[in-house]
Amino acid sequence: MHSQSQNGRLASSLDATPAEIWQQIFAFSISHEQSRSRQRSLMVLCSVSRLWRARAASHCSLWKALPEVSLARGNVLNVDKIKESLRLYISRSGEMPLSIHFEVDYSGWRKDEGAVKEIIRVLAEGCHRWEKVYLRVPMQALEELSMLRGRVPLLNRLEFHGAWSSAPPRGKEYYRLDCFSDAPKLREAIVHTRYFLESRSTFKIELPWSQLEVFAEDSHSGSCYNALAEIQPQEMQRLVYKVNQTPPLPESPLVLPKLEAFRFQVGTPSAAALLDHIDLLTLPSLSDLEIRGSFNLADPVYEKVLNLLGRSGCDLRRLALDGNCGEYTSVFAGILSLCPKLERLDVTNVNKDVLRMLILDTESSTPSLPNLQKLVIRNRKMGGVENAIDCEALTRVIKSRTTALSLQDTDEGHIGGAGWHHLDEIYFVCEDDARLHSHLSLLEETPDNGIFPGGANRTAICDLASKANGLLNAIDDGYLRQLEQLVLSRGDSQTLTRTGIPYLLCRLSEQTTERQPKEIQFRLRERAQELYQRWKPFLLDDVRFMKYRWSYLFHGIASLRWSHVFEDESDEEIWKRIIGHHRDQWTYNDQAGPGVELRYSPWLWAHW
Repeated sequence: MHSQSQNGRLASSLDATPAEIWQQIFAFSISHEQSRSRQRSLMVLCSVSRLWRARAASHCSLWKALPEVSLARGNVLNVDKIKESLRLYISRSGEMPLSIHFEVDYSGWRKDEGAVKEIIRVLAEGCHRWEKVYLRVPMQALEELSMLRGRVPLLNRLEFHGAWSSAPPRGKEYYRLDCFSDAPKLREAIVHTRYFLESRSTFKIELPWSQLEVFAEDSHSGSCYNALAEIQPQEMQRLVYKVNQTPPLPESPLVLPKLEAFRFQVGTPSAAALLDHIDLLTLPSLSDLEIRGSFNLADPVYEKVLNLLGRSGCDLRRLALDGNCGEYTSVFAGILSLCPKLERLDVTNVNKDVLRMLILDTESSTPSLPNLQKLVIRNRKMGGVENAIDCEALTRVIKSRTTALSLQDTDEGHIGGAGWHHLDEIYFVCEDDARLHSHLSLLEETPDNGIFPGGANRTAICDLASKANGLLNAIDDGYLRQLEQLVLSRGDSQTLTRTGIPYLLCRLSEQTTERQPKEIQFRLRERAQELYQRWKPFLLDDVRFMKYRWSYLFHGIASLRWSHVFEDESDEEIWKRIIGHHRDQWTYNDQAGPGVELRYSPWLWAHW
């Protein structure tokens, strides 16, 4: 009886809790969830009791993100249920601004075009409250969006993805998206037609260019940049333009006073035209500059950038450049002198002279890049030439920016009040794992100076890594037998992770291709998994004693981090870096893993 009495008082107390408190609790409980899990959580909340359902249903902000609608790969099912769910959210959200996520692929459109049109019409019932919109549709569906013209007064952010589509119908020169051209509050727009098999003139989009603050385009041959340049939007703050073939670039001067980020990536044969266009730019607020393309050895990429920085008087925090850096060492020195606050540097084909410029001299009155935190070193064949890393110079760069600084007083990563920052991470990027291993193997030839130490098995592990050279097909029964016979000792984790052997074993174990007879006979994939899982407890323990940790993030990408960066890393985070992120790099809807942006090359599309 006493227990029942207590429960009754508790229930009464909960019932008396003000609705506003319940609503704040509900809002907090789902605030960090993704759209689909958020929808499931709302269903759970509403199923606990009539009181909870009433409290949740009356809190409009819980319902302002409409359920994601995905009619992909022909999966057009339960259309009536989808429409009912959308109308429920639209009703319960009151007058709150809405977030929309709608996608349909070409097969879904062809399978049930009528159902797709019905759902678009239901979404349009609340279009006067649309604030953030994600659309991924085939070009044939654009005509259905025309009803939105003049009816999206609150739209602030638009992300449009063109799904794979057939060519425009006969008599129609191109597909056109213009229903958002008069959206008065649109400030951010992303146009992504990379998966739409387009030719130069099959898609055009019209937007209120003059009011945009953020714009990004990723396509085969988009022309949006020309429209922007013609209008010169004075409020533009971030501009990303990634195309394979650009139309003729503007020939008039372009001044964007508030632009902070300018990322321009072009393929062949557009790279040379881009360099001429850089001469026309003035960007006084620029802090993030990226110029990428299929440049030749003789292309004056660094000279153009030096002139741009001098003309603009900007203060860069991030710089990423293609082109052969080693061919322009004096120009590169001029660039560094104009970027004293640079925090991230991404360059290609560095030589000994370039690396020596990056050594931090704390005794100098003008030290080179005192705030540098991340460094990306790319190696790519250009004109048949491939530069090797100068390991002695690289070692001096690392020591000057890590252990040498740790000997001085620190204050939250800034040293002695002088504003010097530790170098947190170096990325090494090559075209594939084989080239990456060839470059990093040179580090083993560097005298042991505490940066790249190894354990008792260092020589044996290096020999095995050289035999595989980053190639899965080099791993056979004999290779695995030698690894299985290793008795690991303190320090071996440094060599194993530097050579990427656990990463290689993980890749082998997760292959989905058809097995060859010898793979079946010797259980290569199963043994590879058993081996790196057997090493797991030792590696997790051993790497915690290392001042520097190696990781293989993705094909052709390795990372070296200094200890202060990962002091609080969990075992799960450490292990994921040891075996690599290759399993979750390319995921649906362009949610990219950590190596995708780094994996850029002129013939590979990258994500923003």
